[in-house]
Amino acid sequence: MSKDIGATGARLGCVVTRNREVRDSIALVAHTSVSNISILFARVLLTSPRFHTIVQLNSSRLALAYEQIRIFFEENSIEYLQCEATTFILARLAPCSRTRDDEMAAVAYYQKAGILFFSAAGYHMPPDFRGWMRVSFAVGPERLSVAIKRLKTAYQAYMSRESSRDAL
Repeated sequence: MSKDIGATGARLGCVVTRNREVRDSIALVAHTSVSNISILFARVLLTSPRFHTIVQLNSSRLALAYEQIRIFFEENSIEYLQCEATTFILARLAPCSRTRDDEMAAVAYYQKAGILFFSAAGYHMPPDFRGWMRVSFAVGPERLSVAIKRLKTAYQAYMSRESSRDAL
């Protein structure tokens, strides 16, 4: 649900199987990790007569937001991983990072500029996957435009700062 309808944080999924052992194993693990609020939310949403309209609207809004952030990355020569059916994108916004500490310093730098995102290292990326950030684009168009403007200014300043450090 978190990806299909943009309900980040609503951790709820479904497994369909006839295998009793698989079902029982999943039930033991998954039962305690689904919050009551997620179950209530899912029930209301999935039984809504407007469910298909909601999913289509969310899908089209996410597609527009993805296109906006993708264009920004390409226009600014920022490496990113293409994706589908998600609410975030991985982008290499700290390409000069050599260590995880460098990466965390970049995250802090961007946060001071009013941009909140996290190092991709926190999402089980391999150790040599340095400088990548998880960037959410699941926000309204106006908010995304403001974020992209801030990101452009911060990224250019960050890269300028890093290139002057490398020159020393």
